[in-house]
Amino acid sequence: MSVSHKESRRKFLKGVACATAASSLTIDCASAQTTQQKWTLVIDLNRCMGCQSCTIACKAEQNPMPGTFFSQMRIEETSPTGRLEFLPQMCMHCDAPACQSACPTNAIIKQPDGIVLTDWNVCIGDGACINACPYMARSLDTTQGNKAASCDLCAERLARGRIPACVESCASGARIFGDAASPSQELANYLPIIKTLRSQEQKLPKGRVVIVPLCDRRAS
Repeated sequence: MSVSHKESRRKFLKGVACATAASSLTIDCASAQTTQQKWTLVIDLNRCMGCQSCTIACKAEQNPMPGTFFSQMRIEETSPTGRLEFLPQMCMHCDAPACQSACPTNAIIKQPDGIVLTDWNVCIGDGACINACPYMARSLDTTQGNKAASCDLCAERLARGRIPACVESCASGARIFGDAASPSQELANYLPIIKTLRSQEQKLPKGRVVIVPLCDRRAS
């Protein structure tokens, strides 16, 4: 995201904040069949090659400050086998965001479609949301007056009928994105798995981003 693109994002978020306050926000996405979208991103680690195309695409699209990533794929070596594991780190767009509860100015918006956004016109950059995030997925952008920032599932792209940059760039098809209220066949295949994973995970908050662990994929 260039300087002009960042200004565009600021204006976009301001418009979203106003529309949300008026309870009239809908995203006009060409692939959507309903105004009650439930955007869902599945990251299937059984398909992931660790190529980092998602990290690169996100960095190019959002252009956060140096050293900051809104979405990245961490590579870790397990012991004693030395097997490499790929671990996504990004905003999970929690159903009940801890960052939203921690924000003293109500700058964080949980949209009806599931996306978590930050209104830069309200954010004071105190870092409370960053400390509250259990996924360590938020940061302060010094190029934007120390405003809090994180993945927004490429909300601007969705508004133009496009999918998130990380999904578009994934050559192995490890990232499956869509509307759970009106899913594609591929996303529909994952919905039972998502339900099972959400019922099993007790420690961390549940959200619109779901990671399918190795060997747990049963979708065709």
